[in-house]
Amino acid sequence: TGKSGWFAGVHSAVFMSRFLGVSYDAPARIFRFAPFLPLSEQFSWEDFPMGNDRFTLSYEKVAGALQVIFKNLNQHPVLIEGIFPVDGLENFLTASVNGQPVKPVAFMRYLKREAVHVSAKVEPDSGVDLTVKSSLST
Repeated sequence: TGKSGWFAGVHSAVFMSRFLGVSYDAPARIFRFAPFLPLSEQFSWEDFPMGNDRFTLSYEKVAGALQVIFKNLNQHPVLIEGIFPVDGLENFLTASVNGQPVKPVAFMRYLKREAVHVSAKVEPDSGVDLTVKSSLST
């Protein structure tokens, strides 16, 4: 069972970091989320541990928009840095944090895909809504 336990741990770590794009720098209190989900356009993960801290995260990409809800379940603030693939969304993208526009929208390439970078400080026991959508969608 030693080898199978090791493999399960390695597989879980690769799935978390490469597919879900979740990583956490606990000393700096920076949560990074850069999903690369080739087979799924949505997922949620509630009250999960990263070191000694706990978070809730949901991601959904639908026609014309993507939305990330992040909850900091800790007693200290955390910075979330999101890199979100926007291929499949139309041009003229807008980004918002809790409904407030982010300007300018920071475009970049990530894993050979067009992406948008959005970050926000999340207070203790609070959440944040990060949304990227086509300005042409309603």
